[in-house]
Amino acid sequence: MTATAPVAADDYQIHFVANGTAGATDNVFSAPNGSMTPRAADVQYTLTPGLVASYGTPRTTHELSANVALNGFVDHSEAWGVQLSGDYRAAISLTPLTELALSAGLSRGTTASLSTSQPSNETMVGPTPSGEVTSVSMRADEALAHSLSPETSLRQSLGASYTVVSAGAAPDVGTVQLSAQGGFDHAFAHSAMGMDLGVTFLAFDRGESMGVSAEPDRRMDGRVGIRWRRDVSQRWSVGADGGLVAVIPIDGDAGFTPVPVIGGNLNYVPEWGNATLQLGRSVSANPFIAQETVGESAALSVNLPLPWLNADRPSDTPEWTASGGLAVMRSRVINADSGELTNATLNGLLDVGVAYVPREEMTFSFRFQHSRQKTLDGVEDMDGMISLPSMSRNTLLMTFTYRYPGRIISQLPPRQILRVDQATPLTQREGVRR
Repeated sequence: MTATAPVAADDYQIHFVANGTAGATDNVFSAPNGSMTPRAADVQYTLTPGLVASYGTPRTTHELSANVALNGFVDHSEAWGVQLSGDYRAAISLTPLTELALSAGLSRGTTASLSTSQPSNETMVGPTPSGEVTSVSMRADEALAHSLSPETSLRQSLGASYTVVSAGAAPDVGTVQLSAQGGFDHAFAHSAMGMDLGVTFLAFDRGESMGVSAEPDRRMDGRVGIRWRRDVSQRWSVGADGGLVAVIPIDGDAGFTPVPVIGGNLNYVPEWGNATLQLGRSVSANPFIAQETVGESAALSVNLPLPWLNADRPSDTPEWTASGGLAVMRSRVINADSGELTNATLNGLLDVGVAYVPREEMTFSFRFQHSRQKTLDGVEDMDGMISLPSMSRNTLLMTFTYRYPGRIISQLPPRQILRVDQATPLTQREGVRR
Protein backbone atom coordinates (compact mmCIF):
# COMPACT_ATOMS: atom_id res chain seq x y z
CA MET A 1 0.00 0.00 0.00
CA THR A 2 1.21 3.51 -0.82
CA ALA A 3 -0.01 6.94 0.21
CA THR A 4 0.89 10.49 -0.70
CA ALA A 5 1.10 13.11 2.04
CA PRO A 6 -0.52 16.48 1.30
CA VAL A 7 1.79 19.34 0.42
CA ALA A 8 2.21 21.77 3.33
CA ALA A 9 4.04 25.07 3.54
CA ASP A 10 3.80 25.35 7.32
CA ASP A 11 6.93 25.63 9.47
CA TYR A 12 6.92 24.53 13.09
CA GLN A 13 9.92 25.06 15.31
CA ILE A 14 10.74 24.88 19.00
CA HIS A 15 13.92 26.35 20.43
CA PHE A 16 15.29 25.62 23.86
CA VAL A 17 17.21 28.59 25.24
CA ALA A 18 19.56 28.72 28.22
CA ASN A 19 21.02 31.97 29.54
CA GLY A 20 23.55 32.29 32.33
CA THR A 21 24.86 35.44 34.03
CA ALA A 22 27.57 36.07 36.58
CA GLY A 23 28.53 39.52 37.76
CA ALA A 24 28.89 42.02 40.55
CA THR A 25 27.10 45.18 41.67
CA ASP A 26 27.98 47.81 44.27
CA ASN A 27 24.38 48.64 45.25
CA VAL A 28 22.10 45.60 45.42
CA PHE A 29 19.09 47.47 46.83
CA SER A 30 19.69 50.86 45.14
CA ALA A 31 20.38 52.55 48.48
CA PRO A 32 20.09 56.37 48.41
CA ASN A 33 23.28 58.42 48.37
CA GLY A 34 24.30 59.74 51.79
CA SER A 35 21.53 57.88 53.64
CA MET A 36 21.70 55.78 56.80
CA THR A 37 21.17 52.68 54.65
CA PRO A 38 24.61 51.41 53.59
CA ARG A 39 25.39 50.46 50.01
CA ALA A 40 25.47 46.67 49.71
CA ALA A 41 27.94 45.19 47.22
CA ASP A 42 27.62 41.57 46.18
CA VAL A 43 28.19 38.98 43.47
CA GLN A 44 25.11 38.14 41.44
CA TYR A 45 24.39 35.01 39.40
CA THR A 46 21.38 34.15 37.24
CA LEU A 47 20.24 31.04 35.40
CA THR A 48 17.46 31.51 32.84
CA PRO A 49 16.07 28.48 31.02
CA GLY A 50 13.50 29.30 28.36
CA LEU A 51 11.45 28.08 25.44
CA VAL A 52 10.70 29.78 22.10
CA ALA A 53 8.06 28.23 19.82
CA SER A 54 7.34 29.55 16.33
CA TYR A 55 4.82 28.64 13.65
CA GLY A 56 4.84 30.09 10.18
CA THR A 57 2.82 29.88 7.00
CA PRO A 58 3.16 31.95 3.83
CA ARG A 59 0.86 34.57 5.40
CA THR A 60 1.35 34.25 9.16
CA THR A 61 4.13 34.05 11.71
CA HIS A 62 3.47 33.30 15.38
CA GLU A 63 6.03 33.30 18.16
CA LEU A 64 5.58 32.29 21.79
CA SER A 65 8.39 32.63 24.34
CA ALA A 66 8.61 31.90 28.06
CA ASN A 67 11.47 31.87 30.53
CA VAL A 68 12.22 31.66 34.23
CA ALA A 69 15.13 33.63 35.68
CA LEU A 70 16.57 32.32 38.96
CA ASN A 71 18.45 35.22 40.57
CA GLY A 72 20.84 34.74 43.45
CA PHE A 73 23.43 36.68 45.47
CA VAL A 74 26.37 35.30 47.42
CA ASP A 75 25.96 37.34 50.65
CA HIS A 76 22.36 38.61 50.45
CA SER A 77 19.96 35.70 50.37
CA GLU A 78 17.07 38.10 51.06
CA ALA A 79 17.59 39.46 47.54
CA TRP A 80 17.13 36.06 45.91
CA GLY A 81 14.16 35.91 43.58
CA VAL A 82 12.47 34.40 40.57
CA GLN A 83 11.67 36.45 37.49
CA LEU A 84 8.97 35.12 35.16
CA SER A 85 8.16 36.38 31.69
CA GLY A 86 6.15 35.25 28.71
CA ASP A 87 5.47 36.92 25.37
CA TYR A 88 3.36 36.23 22.31
CA ARG A 89 3.81 37.99 18.97
CA ALA A 90 2.22 37.46 15.60
CA ALA A 91 2.41 38.99 12.12
CA ILE A 92 -0.55 38.18 9.88
CA SER A 93 -1.07 39.17 6.25
CA LEU A 94 -4.85 39.50 6.00
CA THR A 95 -4.71 40.56 2.34
CA PRO A 96 -1.88 41.55 0.00
CA LEU A 97 -2.43 45.14 1.19
CA THR A 98 -3.36 44.62 4.87
CA GLU A 99 -1.14 43.43 7.72
CA LEU A 100 -2.07 42.72 11.33
CA ALA A 101 0.36 42.59 14.26
CA LEU A 102 -0.58 41.15 17.65
CA SER A 103 1.38 40.95 20.89
CA ALA A 104 0.78 40.13 24.54
CA GLY A 105 3.02 39.72 27.54
CA LEU A 106 3.19 38.86 31.22
CA SER A 107 6.18 39.46 33.50
CA ARG A 108 7.16 39.51 37.15
CA GLY A 109 10.52 40.54 38.58
CA THR A 110 12.58 42.89 40.72
CA THR A 111 14.63 45.94 39.77
CA ALA A 112 17.81 43.97 40.51
CA SER A 113 17.06 41.59 37.63
CA LEU A 114 14.94 43.73 35.31
CA SER A 115 17.62 46.43 34.99
CA THR A 116 19.79 44.07 32.90
CA SER A 117 17.11 41.99 31.16
CA GLN A 118 17.28 44.09 27.95
CA PRO A 119 20.22 44.34 25.51
CA SER A 120 22.65 47.14 26.29
CA ASN A 121 21.50 49.17 23.27
CA GLU A 122 17.80 48.91 24.24
CA THR A 123 17.86 49.68 27.96
CA MET A 124 15.38 52.38 29.01
CA VAL A 125 16.10 55.19 31.46
CA GLY A 126 13.62 56.73 33.88
CA PRO A 127 12.95 57.54 37.55
CA THR A 128 12.65 54.56 39.92
CA PRO A 129 12.25 54.31 43.72
CA SER A 130 15.00 52.96 45.95
CA GLY A 131 15.05 49.61 47.70
CA GLU A 132 13.94 46.25 46.34
CA VAL A 133 11.03 46.89 43.99
CA THR A 134 8.90 44.07 42.60
CA SER A 135 6.62 44.60 39.60
CA VAL A 136 3.96 42.47 37.91
CA SER A 137 2.72 43.59 34.51
CA MET A 138 0.32 42.40 31.83
CA ARG A 139 -0.18 43.90 28.39
CA ALA A 140 -1.89 43.29 25.04
CA ASP A 141 -1.49 45.22 21.78
CA GLU A 142 -2.92 45.17 18.28
CA ALA A 143 -1.82 47.10 15.18
CA LEU A 144 -3.36 47.12 11.70
CA ALA A 145 -1.79 48.64 8.58
CA HIS A 146 -3.48 48.96 5.18
CA SER A 147 -1.89 50.25 1.97
CA LEU A 148 -4.14 52.46 -0.12
CA SER A 149 -1.37 52.72 -2.72
CA PRO A 150 2.37 52.03 -2.88
CA GLU A 151 2.92 55.50 -1.39
CA THR A 152 0.04 55.88 1.11
CA SER A 153 -0.94 53.69 4.06
CA LEU A 154 -3.34 53.85 6.99
CA ARG A 155 -2.54 52.67 10.53
CA GLN A 156 -4.63 51.78 13.56
CA SER A 157 -3.64 50.37 16.96
CA LEU A 158 -5.14 49.42 20.32
CA GLY A 159 -3.30 48.71 23.57
CA ALA A 160 -4.01 47.77 27.17
CA SER A 161 -1.69 47.26 30.13
CA TYR A 162 -1.87 46.79 33.90
CA THR A 163 1.12 47.03 36.23
CA VAL A 164 1.37 46.56 40.01
CA VAL A 165 4.52 47.68 41.83
CA SER A 166 5.49 46.69 45.39
CA ALA A 167 8.32 48.42 47.25
CA GLY A 168 9.00 47.04 50.72
CA ALA A 169 6.51 48.24 53.35
CA ALA A 170 5.08 50.91 51.06
CA PRO A 171 1.56 50.33 49.71
CA ASP A 172 1.24 48.66 46.34
CA VAL A 173 0.62 50.99 43.42
CA GLY A 174 -1.20 50.04 40.24
CA THR A 175 -1.39 51.61 36.79
CA VAL A 176 -4.04 50.89 34.16
CA GLN A 177 -3.49 52.19 30.64
CA LEU A 178 -5.87 51.88 27.66
CA SER A 179 -4.98 53.49 24.34
CA ALA A 180 -6.30 53.81 20.79
CA GLN A 181 -4.46 55.43 17.90
CA GLY A 182 -4.88 56.00 14.19
CA GLY A 183 -2.90 57.72 11.47
CA PHE A 184 -1.58 57.72 7.94
CA ASP A 185 1.77 57.78 6.14
CA HIS A 186 2.64 59.06 2.67
CA ALA A 187 6.00 58.35 1.05
CA PHE A 188 7.70 60.41 -1.63
CA ALA A 189 10.91 59.53 -3.46
CA HIS A 190 13.22 59.96 -0.47
CA SER A 191 10.98 61.48 2.22
CA ALA A 192 7.81 60.52 4.06
CA MET A 193 5.32 62.30 6.26
CA GLY A 194 2.59 61.10 8.56
CA MET A 195 -0.02 62.17 11.06
CA ASP A 196 -1.23 60.47 14.25
CA LEU A 197 -4.35 60.93 16.38
CA GLY A 198 -4.85 59.08 19.64
CA VAL A 199 -6.56 58.90 23.00
CA THR A 200 -5.34 57.29 26.23
CA PHE A 201 -7.12 56.48 29.49
CA LEU A 202 -4.99 56.25 32.65
CA ALA A 203 -5.96 55.15 36.16
CA PHE A 204 -3.49 55.22 39.08
CA ASP A 205 -4.21 53.31 42.29
CA ARG A 206 -1.76 54.35 45.02
CA GLY A 207 -3.18 52.15 47.76
CA GLU A 208 -3.52 53.04 51.43
CA SER A 209 -0.87 54.48 53.74
CA MET A 210 -1.19 55.01 57.50
CA GLY A 211 -4.87 54.09 57.24
CA VAL A 212 -5.55 56.87 54.70
CA SER A 213 -6.61 56.00 51.16
CA ALA A 214 -5.23 57.98 48.26
CA GLU A 215 -7.56 60.08 46.19
CA PRO A 216 -8.65 58.50 42.88
CA ASP A 217 -6.53 59.62 39.94
CA ARG A 218 -7.98 58.98 36.47
CA ARG A 219 -7.08 60.93 33.35
CA MET A 220 -7.74 61.14 29.62
CA ASP A 221 -5.07 62.16 27.13
CA GLY A 222 -5.77 63.39 23.63
CA ARG A 223 -2.82 63.27 21.26
CA VAL A 224 -2.11 64.73 17.83
CA GLY A 225 1.21 64.71 16.05
CA ILE A 226 2.92 64.91 12.69
CA ARG A 227 6.07 63.06 11.60
CA TRP A 228 8.65 63.52 8.86
CA ARG A 229 11.44 61.20 7.69
CA ARG A 230 14.08 61.40 4.97
CA ASP A 231 16.66 58.94 3.61
CA VAL A 232 19.79 61.04 3.16
CA SER A 233 21.70 58.11 1.64
CA GLN A 234 21.65 54.33 1.57
CA ARG A 235 23.04 54.25 5.12
CA TRP A 236 21.85 57.50 6.72
CA SER A 237 18.36 58.79 7.50
CA VAL A 238 16.83 61.51 9.68
CA GLY A 239 13.44 62.15 11.20
CA ALA A 240 11.49 64.70 13.21
CA ASP A 241 8.10 64.82 14.89
CA GLY A 242 6.00 67.29 16.86
CA GLY A 243 2.57 67.58 18.36
CA LEU A 244 0.41 68.26 21.38
CA VAL A 245 -0.87 66.14 24.27
CA ALA A 246 -3.98 67.40 26.04
CA VAL A 247 -4.10 66.06 29.63
CA ILE A 248 -7.63 66.10 31.08
CA PRO A 249 -7.87 64.90 34.74
CA ILE A 250 -11.14 63.09 35.45
CA ASP A 251 -10.63 63.16 39.24
CA GLY A 252 -8.51 66.31 39.54
CA ASP A 253 -9.11 70.06 39.51
CA ALA A 254 -6.50 71.10 36.95
CA GLY A 255 -8.73 71.03 33.89
CA PHE A 256 -7.30 71.03 30.39
CA THR A 257 -3.46 70.99 30.39
CA PRO A 258 -1.75 71.24 26.97
CA VAL A 259 1.74 69.74 26.79
CA PRO A 260 3.79 70.32 23.58
CA VAL A 261 5.88 67.32 22.49
CA ILE A 262 8.71 67.17 19.96
CA GLY A 263 11.37 64.73 18.81
CA GLY A 264 14.14 64.03 16.32
CA ASN A 265 16.40 61.15 15.30
CA LEU A 266 19.51 60.44 13.25
CA ASN A 267 20.00 56.84 12.04
CA TYR A 268 22.89 54.90 10.55
CA VAL A 269 22.20 51.45 9.08
CA PRO A 270 25.30 49.68 7.71
CA GLU A 271 25.32 46.22 6.14
CA TRP A 272 24.98 44.77 9.64
CA GLY A 273 23.96 46.62 12.81
CA ASN A 274 22.65 50.13 13.47
CA ALA A 275 23.28 53.36 15.34
CA THR A 276 20.62 55.86 16.42
CA LEU A 277 20.63 59.26 18.12
CA GLN A 278 17.24 60.35 19.48
CA LEU A 279 16.12 63.59 21.12
CA GLY A 280 12.62 64.17 22.37
CA ARG A 281 10.01 65.52 24.76
CA SER A 282 7.18 63.11 25.51
CA VAL A 283 4.33 62.35 27.91
CA SER A 284 4.07 58.87 29.41
CA ALA A 285 2.91 56.95 32.47
CA ASN A 286 5.55 55.67 34.90
CA PRO A 287 4.16 52.61 36.74
CA PHE A 288 7.04 52.55 39.26
CA ILE A 289 5.76 55.79 40.82
CA ALA A 290 2.13 55.63 39.53
CA GLN A 291 2.35 59.08 37.96
CA GLU A 292 2.04 60.64 34.52
CA THR A 293 5.27 62.38 33.61
CA VAL A 294 6.80 64.69 31.01
CA GLY A 295 10.26 63.54 29.98
CA GLU A 296 12.93 65.41 28.04
CA SER A 297 15.53 62.91 26.89
CA ALA A 298 18.58 62.31 24.71
CA ALA A 299 19.72 58.79 23.86
CA LEU A 300 22.46 57.28 21.74
CA SER A 301 22.37 53.55 20.93
CA VAL A 302 24.79 51.49 18.81
CA ASN A 303 25.09 47.86 17.75
CA LEU A 304 28.00 47.55 15.33
CA PRO A 305 30.59 44.93 14.32
CA LEU A 306 34.27 45.23 15.24
CA PRO A 307 35.87 44.94 11.77
CA TRP A 308 39.45 44.33 12.94
CA LEU A 309 38.26 41.19 14.81
CA ASN A 310 36.04 39.86 12.01
CA ALA A 311 38.52 39.38 9.17
CA ASP A 312 37.57 35.71 8.65
CA ARG A 313 33.77 36.19 8.79
CA PRO A 314 31.28 37.65 6.27
CA SER A 315 30.29 41.23 7.04
CA ASP A 316 26.65 40.25 7.58
CA THR A 317 27.48 37.62 10.25
CA PRO A 318 30.16 39.23 12.46
CA GLU A 319 31.85 37.24 15.19
CA TRP A 320 32.60 40.22 17.45
CA THR A 321 30.17 43.11 17.96
CA ALA A 322 30.03 46.14 20.25
CA SER A 323 26.77 47.52 21.58
CA GLY A 324 25.87 50.21 24.02
CA GLY A 325 23.60 53.00 25.06
CA LEU A 326 24.01 56.41 26.64
CA ALA A 327 20.82 58.13 27.81
CA VAL A 328 19.87 61.14 29.91
CA MET A 329 16.33 62.12 30.93
CA ARG A 330 14.74 64.86 33.00
CA SER A 331 11.34 63.74 34.24
CA ARG A 332 8.60 65.85 35.86
CA VAL A 333 5.22 64.81 37.25
CA ILE A 334 1.99 66.31 35.87
CA ASN A 335 0.00 67.41 38.93
CA ALA A 336 -3.67 66.43 38.52
CA ASP A 337 -4.91 69.31 40.71
CA SER A 338 -2.81 72.21 39.43
CA GLY A 339 -1.62 71.04 36.00
CA GLU A 340 1.91 72.15 36.88
CA LEU A 341 5.08 70.15 36.20
CA THR A 342 6.64 69.33 39.56
CA ASN A 343 8.92 66.85 41.34
CA ALA A 344 11.76 66.78 38.82
CA THR A 345 14.36 64.02 38.68
CA LEU A 346 17.41 63.64 36.44
CA ASN A 347 18.39 60.11 35.34
CA GLY A 348 21.44 58.96 33.43
CA LEU A 349 22.47 55.57 32.10
CA LEU A 350 25.64 54.25 30.50
CA ASP A 351 25.42 50.65 29.24
CA VAL A 352 28.18 49.11 27.10
CA GLY A 353 29.02 45.57 26.08
CA VAL A 354 31.01 43.35 23.73
CA ALA A 355 29.54 40.16 22.28
CA TYR A 356 31.34 37.14 20.86
CA VAL A 357 29.32 34.82 18.58
CA PRO A 358 31.39 31.77 17.65
CA ARG A 359 28.32 30.04 16.20
CA GLU A 360 24.79 31.14 15.31
CA GLU A 361 23.27 29.47 18.36
CA MET A 362 25.88 30.58 20.92
CA THR A 363 26.76 34.02 22.33
CA PHE A 364 29.15 35.25 25.02
CA SER A 365 29.06 38.86 26.18
CA PHE A 366 30.76 41.18 28.65
CA ARG A 367 28.78 44.19 29.88
CA PHE A 368 29.13 47.20 32.18
CA GLN A 369 26.24 49.36 33.35
CA HIS A 370 26.29 52.61 35.34
CA SER A 371 23.01 54.22 36.36
CA ARG A 372 22.53 57.43 38.32
CA GLN A 373 19.50 59.31 39.63
CA LYS A 374 19.53 62.84 41.02
CA THR A 375 16.51 64.39 42.71
CA LEU A 376 16.06 67.97 41.54
CA ASP A 377 12.81 68.49 43.51
CA GLY A 378 11.81 66.24 46.41
CA VAL A 379 9.19 63.71 45.27
CA GLU A 380 7.14 63.04 48.43
CA ASP A 381 4.86 60.10 49.05
CA MET A 382 1.73 60.07 51.27
CA ASP A 383 3.87 59.92 54.43
CA GLY A 384 5.86 63.00 53.48
CA MET A 385 9.00 60.94 52.77
CA ILE A 386 11.24 61.34 49.74
CA SER A 387 10.29 58.37 47.53
CA LEU A 388 12.72 59.11 44.67
CA PRO A 389 16.05 59.95 46.33
CA SER A 390 19.37 60.47 44.57
CA MET A 391 21.29 57.23 44.05
CA SER A 392 23.78 55.45 41.79
CA ARG A 393 24.67 51.89 40.84
CA ASN A 394 27.44 50.04 38.95
CA THR A 395 27.04 46.54 37.55
CA LEU A 396 29.54 44.30 35.75
CA LEU A 397 28.22 41.19 33.98
CA MET A 398 29.38 38.20 31.96
CA THR A 399 26.61 36.35 30.12
CA PHE A 400 26.23 33.19 28.07
CA THR A 401 23.36 32.32 25.72
CA TYR A 402 22.70 29.04 23.94
CA ARG A 403 19.85 28.21 21.57
CA TYR A 404 18.99 24.77 20.19
CA PRO A 405 18.45 24.30 17.35
CA GLY A 406 20.43 27.29 16.12
CA ARG A 407 18.72 27.87 12.78
CA ILE A 408 15.57 30.02 12.86
CA ILE A 409 13.02 29.19 10.16
CA SER A 410 10.09 31.53 10.91
CA GLN A 411 11.14 34.98 12.09
CA LEU A 412 9.01 38.02 12.81
CA PRO A 413 9.77 41.24 10.91
CA PRO A 414 11.41 44.17 12.75
CA ARG A 415 8.99 46.13 14.96
CA GLN A 416 10.31 49.57 14.03
CA ILE A 417 11.93 50.66 10.78
CA LEU A 418 12.91 54.32 10.61
CA ARG A 419 13.92 54.49 6.95
CA VAL A 420 11.52 55.62 4.22
CA ASP A 421 12.46 52.71 1.93
CA GLN A 422 11.77 50.31 4.84
CA ALA A 423 15.24 48.82 4.38
CA THR A 424 16.99 46.91 7.15
CA PRO A 425 20.30 45.06 7.02
CA LEU A 426 18.34 41.85 6.32
CA THR A 427 16.18 43.25 3.52
CA GLN A 428 19.19 44.96 1.92
CA ARG A 429 21.01 41.63 1.68
CA GLU A 430 17.98 39.83 0.29
CA GLY A 431 16.93 42.63 -2.03
CA VAL A 432 13.43 42.82 -0.54
CA ARG A 433 11.34 45.97 -0.12
CA ARG A 434 8.72 45.72 2.61
